[in-house]
Amino acid sequence: MCHKIYTLSRNKEGCLQHCHACNMYSLQFNNLYLELTPKELRSLQKYVLEIDVDFWEACPKQSCLKRKIPIPTLQHNLILTFSQKELQSLKDLIFENSMEAKRFIKAADIDYNHQLN
Repeated sequence: MCHKIYTLSRNKEGCLQHCHACNMYSLQFNNLYLELTPKELRSLQKYVLEIDVDFWEACPKQSCLKRKIPIPTLQHNLILTFSQKELQSLKDLIFENSMEAKRFIKAADIDYNHQLN
């Protein structure tokens, strides 16, 4: 089990963490969890930068989909799809642009239905 895990970036959709002991990154984004080597993280960053968002948003084949921007995986039957907002949030995480990593969370940040007595 890793004990030297540091949060590099965080936002409402997830967080990017790095373990200095095993030199692995963990990316948690909504319901996705990815463990990445430094090389794999750089590849993901490069791919995300090259996505033509305007092309995918205008693509007629994707017109009925809420999430139109695909990111293929090495598993031929698995494609990750994102909306523009989700893609920007993913970029903020993987490029460590999110400034929320060092702040304390607020009650409004907790996505949980609770009732005060």
